[in-house]
Amino acid sequence: MIAIDVAPPNSLLLIMDPSVGEIPESMSGALVAANATCIAIGTLSAQDGSTQVFVGRLDEDEGTGTQCQIVFDGVLATPQKRIVVASVMEDIFFETQVSGTHTRVRIRANDSSEPNEIRIVLATVDVVESGGFASLLSDPGGQR
Repeated sequence: MIAIDVAPPNSLLLIMDPSVGEIPESMSGALVAANATCIAIGTLSAQDGSTQVFVGRLDEDEGTGTQCQIVFDGVLATPQKRIVVASVMEDIFFETQVSGTHTRVRIRANDSSEPNEIRIVLATVDVVESGGFASLLSDPGGQR
């Protein structure tokens, strides 16, 4: 897994294929908000320090031994086969190519409101439900 330290403006990270990513309209008080093209996740307040973000493939997922809990597990449209982790100001912190036009994204975090550790795991998806977005696991607040 790749590790990066970030302190993004607005304490928010976006995970998306930038060719189609549309930021969710609202966080609705939740840690994670998502639609078919973008996942937004809150971080530790930038004034309080940085957040360590790990990004890797499913076979590299080391999250089972940490204090991180799954906060999102769903499918993201990636028509250009590219995923970025970026700020709302479009600063790209991480970028990678993916193999399919839809990518499963599993996110673990160590806090339900201001995590300072976030683990993002990417995997290829073979089948996508109609509508293009399938949340495989809702977060505890019922948000997707």
